[in-house]
Amino acid sequence: MQHLSSCFCLVAVLVQRVLADAALVFDADDYNSGYYGANPNQTYYSSDIVSPLLQVNEWDKGRTDSDTIRVYQLLIPTPFSNAPYIFLALASPLGTESGPVILRADDLSLVYAEPKWPNAHNAHVGTLHGTDYLVFFEGVQRNGQWAGQCLIYDSSYELVHNITAKGINASVDIHECQMTTSGSVLITVYQPIIYDLTPVGGPPNGELVDNIAQEIDVETGELLWTWRASDHYDLADSYVKYKASPGGWDFFHMNSIDRSAEGNFLINSRHTHTVTYVDGSTGDIIWTLGGKKNDFRDISDGNALSFGWQHHARFHDDDLTQVTFFDNHNVSTTPDCTVNCSRGLHLQLDFEDMTVQVVNEYFHPHSLVTGFMGSYQSTPNGNTLVGWGPNPTFTEYTPDGECVLDVQFDAWAPPSGGRGNYRAFKMDWKGFPSWEPSIASTAAGSALNGSTGSNVFVSWNGATEVKSWQLLRGGTPESVVSLSMLVSRAGFETKLAVKAGSRYVRALALDAEGQVLGVTSIVDLRTNKAVPDPESVV
Repeated sequence: MQHLSSCFCLVAVLVQRVLADAALVFDADDYNSGYYGANPNQTYYSSDIVSPLLQVNEWDKGRTDSDTIRVYQLLIPTPFSNAPYIFLALASPLGTESGPVILRADDLSLVYAEPKWPNAHNAHVGTLHGTDYLVFFEGVQRNGQWAGQCLIYDSSYELVHNITAKGINASVDIHECQMTTSGSVLITVYQPIIYDLTPVGGPPNGELVDNIAQEIDVETGELLWTWRASDHYDLADSYVKYKASPGGWDFFHMNSIDRSAEGNFLINSRHTHTVTYVDGSTGDIIWTLGGKKNDFRDISDGNALSFGWQHHARFHDDDLTQVTFFDNHNVSTTPDCTVNCSRGLHLQLDFEDMTVQVVNEYFHPHSLVTGFMGSYQSTPNGNTLVGWGPNPTFTEYTPDGECVLDVQFDAWAPPSGGRGNYRAFKMDWKGFPSWEPSIASTAAGSALNGSTGSNVFVSWNGATEVKSWQLLRGGTPESVVSLSMLVSRAGFETKLAVKAGSRYVRALALDAEGQVLGVTSIVDLRTNKAVPDPESVV
């Protein structure tokens, strides 16, 4: 293939922007009643991806974080934003495999999906030495326990690090896979051990699920730190009654770890209802928030310490005086609750008086109860993004608690069970796929202003920097060089309506400056099939 010019003069024979993606749904009653089918979804011509059809319940575009300000110059939109992408990890609407899903925040269109793992969770962006990576867990569940690895992909979606548990006869657990600013990654490991369970009514040689936190150097794989819950917590601290179970009794259920700049750790335990700050040198507990050995006095009329079964605890400030987490508050999962609803919770800690108070709490507009999973993220503009776990939605709030975005990626209770999402994030990302963009065409028909022609569809799974598509055409595969059409990107898949007269076409993916990012294969508009790429073609 000949070298492509790095910049094209953006003067086109024809410019037309046509939407190919399915329209967003703004009808919650029909969406949740099954009008759009079980697991509402959309398909594409140029890709075999099946992605969720989204239902928008609320969207105040001027007040969400990272909505795009578009400046149209030469018909190419230029975005300016802090965190313009939404990260989920979902099962395919029509299958059982799952993977990371990335959406644009400004139009909610799909950017990337790759459902090729049995289970994938907690997709987000991690940073190492100033470079961003796509991070997520993948694995399988056996005897009630998860076994997998923490995967780290670069911006071309190539695997660069596979993090596994160290020095333990157990695998990485689903609950944490978090890169730190010090070049390490934090993981949870669940390990069944033989333990004296007589204090809780069990046998002296019963099986206990010990919960282990590990810090591992990303580049070297060196184990930097290990902490076991059984060394620091009593079995009686658990709110889960002992019951013999395959894989052991999970008394602690660690589901998040955060690391402070000082090298200490914030550990969240669902089954003891505690957020614990642990000394990174000794492993000793510095303080405990919540649970049966709580160290703080609630000065919010009991509302600060009423949390339980919570997830995703994080420090909110550098002074380590504020924590945020998702308060499940219950073990059921339903919409329209009246009491014990789930919430995103932001707390203020006072270490002199040892008090705790509510800074803010965020309830879902439909009063959801989320029995498991869930997430809380503070976005760059001060908003809060809450993920609702098995309730298939994510919600954004202003600092004063007003809902400005609420989007469903499945019906509340679909017949097939629906798609849950472990955590939801808004983050900055730039993706440059190692594969080429895709192109497809449909049979000839009335394609443009009533004239006969073909419809051409282009997409590039994972590419974030595509702002327009340049169509090339020719009478033979060797002559596909003539500039024919410039079209602004319109969602995941862009439609180009082509007049009759050219048999072969291909498309160039251009960035905001008109630089060529990628080139599709050549498609024969008579057969609607791809043809071999001649070496002499652009």
